[in-house]
Amino acid sequence: MGSLFSWGLLALAAKQISAVPAPTRRQSASVCERIYSVASPYLQSGQSVNFPAEDAYACLKEIPFDADRGVNFVDQLRKSIAWQSTLDLLKSPPDGSKGVDILGGLDDIQQKARTNGYSGQLDFDTDLKNLIDSANDGHFNIAPCSMAIFSFQFDVGLVSVAESTTSQPKIYEAQSIIQDLPLDPIATIDGKDVVEFLEDMAALGNSQDADARYNQLFTNIGRLGNNNTLVGTFAWRGGYYTGYSSINYTTANGTEGTWVGKALIADPSTYTYSSGQQLYDAFCLPPASATGGPPSDVPTSLLTDTIEPTSLPTQTDEPSAVTTIDVVTKRQEPAAPSTTGAPTVPTDPAYFPAAVARDPYNLIAGYFLDGSREDTAVLNIPTFDNNEGFPQNETLTGFIPAASSLIEQAKAAGRTKLIIDLTGNGGGNIMLAADQLDPSLSYVFEFAWQYQLAAPDGGPTNWKSYTDMLGPDGSGLTAPQFFEDFSKTTTQIPGIAGVPLPFQEPPFSADNILLVTDGVCASTCSNFVALMMEVAKVQHTVAWGGRPNTNAMQLVGGVRGSNVLSFDTVANQLGGVRDYIVNKTQEGKPPLTDDQLQTALSLRPLTTTEYPIRLYNGHINFRNAYYNGSDLPLQFDHQAAGCRLFYTAENIRNPASRWTDSAEAVWGNGSKGCQAPPLNITSTATTTSSSSPTESSESSTASATNAGTRAASASMMLAVALTAAVALL
Repeated sequence: MGSLFSWGLLALAAKQISAVPAPTRRQSASVCERIYSVASPYLQSGQSVNFPAEDAYACLKEIPFDADRGVNFVDQLRKSIAWQSTLDLLKSPPDGSKGVDILGGLDDIQQKARTNGYSGQLDFDTDLKNLIDSANDGHFNIAPCSMAIFSFQFDVGLVSVAESTTSQPKIYEAQSIIQDLPLDPIATIDGKDVVEFLEDMAALGNSQDADARYNQLFTNIGRLGNNNTLVGTFAWRGGYYTGYSSINYTTANGTEGTWVGKALIADPSTYTYSSGQQLYDAFCLPPASATGGPPSDVPTSLLTDTIEPTSLPTQTDEPSAVTTIDVVTKRQEPAAPSTTGAPTVPTDPAYFPAAVARDPYNLIAGYFLDGSREDTAVLNIPTFDNNEGFPQNETLTGFIPAASSLIEQAKAAGRTKLIIDLTGNGGGNIMLAADQLDPSLSYVFEFAWQYQLAAPDGGPTNWKSYTDMLGPDGSGLTAPQFFEDFSKTTTQIPGIAGVPLPFQEPPFSADNILLVTDGVCASTCSNFVALMMEVAKVQHTVAWGGRPNTNAMQLVGGVRGSNVLSFDTVANQLGGVRDYIVNKTQEGKPPLTDDQLQTALSLRPLTTTEYPIRLYNGHINFRNAYYNGSDLPLQFDHQAAGCRLFYTAENIRNPASRWTDSAEAVWGNGSKGCQAPPLNITSTATTTSSSSPTESSESSTASATNAGTRAASASMMLAVALTAAVALL
């Protein structure tokens, strides 16, 4: 078996370089200068380097801060963030928990900038990012300039492992579990109880559920999604510095150790900066001319909310020596993403059994269980995201045949049960189209979005007044609108509309379908779950992992908003409104009074290239999703899984073992149960309890949701087609 770190922590799986004498530390030499002087020979030869995290942090602290620009920046950021659809509920959560006042927090940051309270750009950016991340919303994020320079990581991944699927887990180094080494659980980190420390570290994660955020910290080789991660957010921090250059820990047996923090230059091919001022000029001053997209000198991976490496292992990977010589360590640079389409993957995913059916990119695969579960088939869907490098037509034609092939083979083999595994599925783009679904099904999602400005003509929605569109409750949200009805037969699915499914009757009954997640099911994934439970009437669900307790765990713990938009998309669309108003005014037909016009123009947000300090990306959740008849956004709705299980060491080493354990817990003879008592869930619409909450291929059409990030429309086509294929119609 290949080493975890030979494929997970690419930057730390380094070849030892020849000895390089450490530079003499001179009082006059800045840390930025020292990093560049030692790294420069390797960068010039096309190599990449890593070095102590504390040096990268010290260099970032040398970046100056322009208070006037900072004050103006917050003014502009406020205009973009005003379109976030959950601001009111974030401030006053429906479950009575402590809220977060995003706009009030911006006021505080602006006042601190105004009074010269920031000594450098990094502190300003950190306050802003911490504020936005406190919303725990995967659709709501920013990428500040100082966090586009380096990326940070620790030299170890962690896992949460129990002796059985129903006993309480403990924390271990991932390598000890993967390689089946003697086990000694971690007891404390930085002097704090290990669970308490990890919960604090997970607090600013992008999942709305605390158990999902906890799971995201850990290494999980069962997580194969294209935009998902293997090593976990404890090990890989992206451009965000946690405040730890190294972390001390103790084990249950009293062993003491230290995990070392490393830093990487985000784009080594263009790094020529030897001072904080040079970094400020290059990364934080706005570009000379607006290009409508991020500058080419910063890798896309740092401009999105995905902050971990995405390369997948091969079965033959072996570990390389990890050596740090003062500042520089040579490492193998991962290949750049293809701009013409990613190559197909000739083999099954590592650590998984041979697939019965799979698409050419391992984005979906089907399996047959053996032993006691020879009646069960598995459809593993780690993502609905075909990513920017994948040709849309190929992934579309690969997804659907793979699902259909698995179901056909399962039916022919007499398999009567189906597990759909959505572990780590962060979503994708979604289109709720309906010509594959039974017209008698009328389940409808309702959506409402944040409003600031409105065109006079309601257009295709036929609003008869502003009140009709804006809604009566004064919340800053529109009235709920129907965007797609599953019973609508005139909406086609591009690429698969008109292609008949090979099934004239349902191949699996509702009671014989099981949905499995690790809580990290977000965006399109959450909509897929709703389709399966509301339309297909699937009742059996299992959630894996989470914090060590005996409580029920959410099945869908990621963002459940229905429409992510980039700051630039909002600005550009509102620019069209502005142009309309200005043109009509110049024609002598002003739609607004002078005062109204000035208000409208003052509210228009800027594109990110127009900000006074460069912002590499930003997104808001533009539209909430609701169950029909409810005024509670799904982002704040608690949907507990019917069964909860914890990972064993075998589940970590052999991800497919989770499927057998899930099947036995739900359909078994009682030999394996659930950690949390099974729940009788008959409809997600009856759930009433609540809990706290890159550029996309975005669509401003009347599709029901566009909830994913960096995806083409294949994702929802799959969701709809699978609902029809597994089809409880």
